[in-house]
Amino acid sequence: MNKETENKIRKILPLLNEKQKRLYLASEAGAIGYGGISQVSRISGVSRVTISQGIKELKGEATKEIKIEVSRKKGVGRKKND
Repeated sequence: MNKETENKIRKILPLLNEKQKRLYLASEAGAIGYGGISQVSRISGVSRVTISQGIKELKGEATKEIKIEVSRKKGVGRKKND
């Protein structure tokens, strides 16, 4: 794995929630190919089992509707102008 990918993983991880981390790391591991899970696990400190679970989730996402999660509470933010 190159240093650029390592730096990207280290910068992005603190900004993500648990599910986002799992899916992001699974995506990076898949992009690397053989040995990707071990490499990503070593860099991120996240277990191989968690990354493997993310890979299973990513494969399943294609066959089911993706649930969109909202990060803001209802009623928060700018008021709509009618």
